[in-house]
Amino acid sequence: MVKIKMQSVVFVIAVSMVFDLSAKAQKLNEKAPQLKGDYMGQLKPGLTAKTFALNFVSTEKFEHNGVFHPNGKEFYYTIETKDYHFGTIMVSKLEGNKWSKPVPAPIPGTYREVGPYISKDGLRLYYASNRPVTESDTLRRDTDLWMLERDGDSWGEPIHLGEEVNTEGSDWFPTFDDKGVLYFYVHETNGKGNIYFSESKNGKYQKGILIEGVNNDEYYNYDPYIAPDGSYLIFASSGRPDGLGGADLYISFKDAQGTWSKPKNMGAGINSSESDYAPLLTPDGKYLFFARGFGNVLWVDAQVIENLK
Repeated sequence: MVKIKMQSVVFVIAVSMVFDLSAKAQKLNEKAPQLKGDYMGQLKPGLTAKTFALNFVSTEKFEHNGVFHPNGKEFYYTIETKDYHFGTIMVSKLEGNKWSKPVPAPIPGTYREVGPYISKDGLRLYYASNRPVTESDTLRRDTDLWMLERDGDSWGEPIHLGEEVNTEGSDWFPTFDDKGVLYFYVHETNGKGNIYFSESKNGKYQKGILIEGVNNDEYYNYDPYIAPDGSYLIFASSGRPDGLGGADLYISFKDAQGTWSKPKNMGAGINSSESDYAPLLTPDGKYLFFARGFGNVLWVDAQVIENLK
C-alpha cells in the first residue's frame, strides 16, 4: 500500500494478504526441488541448449551468469529484480550430496552486484558493481569491475580493480585467459557497447584496448567470454543482419598471427528469438552456460564450439 491507514477493515485485509502470501511462499518452498550430485543432478544437454535447474536456479526472475567454482561444490549466478537491488550474486553449495537453497553470496553492503567470474585456481571472484570506490563517494550510476579474494571457504572484502582499467562508462562481465589477460565490455557514455582487453603491469590492469575485428560501431557487442588458451572469443551482439533475436551469441577465432576471424552466429541450437547472452564455460570445459531473455540460465554441450571451427 502507498499510504498506511489505521482503519480496522484495511488492517484486516492487510493481515489476510500477508498470511495469503506466506501460504503461497510456503507452498512454493515445498515444491522447490532437492537437487543432488554433480551439476545439481541435471540431465546433461546435447547440442541444443536446455534450461538449467528449473525452479531452483532458473525461476524466470532474470537469472544469468551461471558459473561453477572449480571445486565443483559451489554454483554462482546473478538475479536481477527489484527485491535484489536489481543485481545480486547468488550461491548454492553442495553440502554432503545435496545442493543448498540459493542465497545471496557473502558480499558486504547492499549494492548492485552482477556477473560473477571465478579464476581458474578458484582464489578470486570478479564481478561488476555500482558500490562506491571510497567511503566518501556517493552511489555510482555506472558499474566498475571488482574482485574478491578467497578467504577459507568464503570471500574477503571487495577490491576495486583500479581507475586505470575502469572507465567513465559502465564496465561489465570480466573474463580472463590463462595468461591473466582481462577481457570485458563497456557500455560507453555514447550508448555503444564494445569489448576490450587489458594486461596487468606491476599488479594493475591497464587501460582497455578495443579488440580489432570483433567490434563494429553498427552493432552493440557485450558479455565476452575468452577461451582459457585465448583461441576464441564468445560474446553477445545485437543488430547484426544474421541475428535470430534481440541479441545472439557469436564466436570469433584467433589465428596464429593473432587476427580474429569474422564473428560467426552460433546457430539455432543456442540462439533464439529472444536475447541470448552471458556465455561462460564450465571449469572442466565440458559445457557452455548462458542466459536467455529476462528468464533463465541455459547450458549446452561445449562440442558446439568445436563444430563451429
